[in-house]
Amino acid sequence: MLGSARRSLLAGVAVFNLVAPLNAYSSSFVQISGGFSRFLLSRRDALRACRQVSPCVNIWRACAVSACDDGAGGDERSSKALAGSVYAITGNFRQRREETIKQMETLGCQLSPTVHKRVEFVLCDDDALTSETKHVRKAAKYKIPLVSIQYVEECVQLGKKLRPEDFDKTRRISGLQLEQE
Repeated sequence: MLGSARRSLLAGVAVFNLVAPLNAYSSSFVQISGGFSRFLLSRRDALRACRQVSPCVNIWRACAVSACDDGAGGDERSSKALAGSVYAITGNFRQRREETIKQMETLGCQLSPTVHKRVEFVLCDDDALTSETKHVRKAAKYKIPLVSIQYVEECVQLGKKLRPEDFDKTRRISGLQLEQE
């Protein structure tokens, strides 16, 4: 159900521009941006919102999340494929660590500063794996999969959460010796 706050936000927006028909996308969510606010609605709620407000109400932009990238909010992805996942990160990802963390937030992941048994996977780069960082050693202790950014890209591409074990970068850990696949 569309709340009155969202309805009033839609009522105050300035320019009408429906980027594409809402039925044209396989994604079940659309992003509606207006003024300084953005929010995610299901396709059904977006259609209901468009019908509930008067014909003179203008919507600045409504499109599937995968098609939205107006430069205002960073890199938007096709879905919240990893929503609810708890992960840890180790490595600098070629000086793009902060960008990687923001990307994970847009996918619905929760960052844990430490590795513990509730962490589903540890996102790591090759340098962290080679240098056996503290996070890599703790992940080995708890048998938590160490995955690369490819795991995230595959989840986004398929629009669903995949098993991190299938993307585990280590086959076997004996002591501190790590073998890559």
